[in-house]
Amino acid sequence: AATPYTFTLTNAGSEHTRRIIFRFVSQGVNGFTNPKIENLTTAQDFQSTTDGATASHILSVDASPGLGKAQLSTNAGTSWADDTAALTLGSLQGVLMELQPGANSMRYTDGGTPNLKLQVWYLPAYRD
Repeated sequence: AATPYTFTLTNAGSEHTRRIIFRFVSQGVNGFTNPKIENLTTAQDFQSTTDGATASHILSVDASPGLGKAQLSTNAGTSWADDTAALTLGSLQGVLMELQPGANSMRYTDGGTPNLKLQVWYLPAYRD
């Protein structure tokens, strides 16, 4: 229920990874408002102008190479629509988001009073 909310994501790999999915799952009316994710370690961030108006809204942001897109479900994940146009990247940023090896300090900021689950999935990358 706090904004901003700081947390750590630890990339166990030896290389940076961009294979990350952030999912904002609204838990009620106005569950998320203009959600923003910052990687304080890399100085990268993204923000969406999409709001989670009801408990059935889910915003999924995929930072994977070649994808870099957002999708919105208004029916709890039964169907999805492209929502990439609502994304804004930080200035001078060439990729949506990446995690450096080791601990990455992250921050979630909400434009309202957050009532959501933030889910994050990522694949560590290794050098041969």
